[in-house]
Amino acid sequence: MRTVLLCGLSLLSISTTLLYLQRAPFPTSFHPALSEHLSHHWQTLTQPIQFSWPLYSSSSAYPGATECPWDPFSAPGMIHWGSAPNDTRWVPFPQDLEAYKPDPRLARLDKLDSEWKGLTEREMEALGAGERLMLDMGTGGAEWATGRNVLLLGDSHDRNNVFNFCKEMKGKHTSWGGHTGGWCRVERLNFTIAYWFLYGITDSDYAWFADREKPPKTPESRFSEVFLPRMVADGMADWQPDMIMANSLFWDTDHLFDQYFAEFGIKRRSQEGLSFQEVRYHQQRVVALLRLLRAQFGPLVPMMYRSRHLRSSNDRGLMLRIAQLDQGWRAVGEAMGVRVFDWGSRLEGFTDFYDGKQHFPPGPVTWLFGDMLLHYLREAMDPERWWACL
Repeated sequence: MRTVLLCGLSLLSISTTLLYLQRAPFPTSFHPALSEHLSHHWQTLTQPIQFSWPLYSSSSAYPGATECPWDPFSAPGMIHWGSAPNDTRWVPFPQDLEAYKPDPRLARLDKLDSEWKGLTEREMEALGAGERLMLDMGTGGAEWATGRNVLLLGDSHDRNNVFNFCKEMKGKHTSWGGHTGGWCRVERLNFTIAYWFLYGITDSDYAWFADREKPPKTPESRFSEVFLPRMVADGMADWQPDMIMANSLFWDTDHLFDQYFAEFGIKRRSQEGLSFQEVRYHQQRVVALLRLLRAQFGPLVPMMYRSRHLRSSNDRGLMLRIAQLDQGWRAVGEAMGVRVFDWGSRLEGFTDFYDGKQHFPPGPVTWLFGDMLLHYLREAMDPERWWACL
């Protein structure tokens, strides 16, 4: 009986500690048991940083310093394109009820100003639009990003975004091959974004899956046999990301499940998409991927899920499959303390940027991606506020 009681108390203690790590702010006296390398990284992350961002509140009297900051990219709004690619902004709609009182200027459709030139910079700022962080970096600012690192895992969308970001920032780009990965460094700041290309999140090197691609195919094997050795070869053996953004959808819908259906003779109407069991399988593989990342880079590294990017075609019910797997990812993220990078959702309706044309050149969506990436990276540098948003 005594042994059972002790075991129960131990489990309760562990559970409480894990909940504390996930939900509570980190006091400056907190020192988790980490390796020497991660301990140094922890000390760097927990240095006090002064930021000007507002907290998530519609009033001028903001709550305490450890509450979740205002996130313009998760608020309902619309894209402002502007006259140049770097004018692109996500502009939230008003948050206060006061803004929705009857306004004579908006009362009649036939009386709207048809010559209206759009929102001014000051008006967008008043609505809570995100700061123009990518523009600031490109014009000699963003010293706060000095020495920072970001890791992206995913597919062509991620590779394409990093390549275009690098071009706009006049960074140094190194490619290991289109279906392998690479990295970009803004040398003025020693700011690095690495991207690792996944063949989906299959559990084995099935002969019938992605047979035109060279093994290994599983994330676990690609980590140990491809990505990490490449980083070492490029002089980044001790490289540690300050934020990780992961995604795996299109290779799973277009290759893994398509070829699984063909291999096992599964016939299904496109309107049915994937079964609950198949989505749960995918969720299990997502969990394995996230645990692999935390085992490699530490349990406290801030992580995000890059949400689905809309398709240009619903052939074979692929739109539905993407939506189903996206919901599965979001559920796992809720359970594991992973925030959502909703760049794809912000492009809904703009068909030029749907999946069939994901290899688009540098342009307006590059600047939206860059502003979002830098916004969340800056938050990730303040652990108390990052974890307060989960």
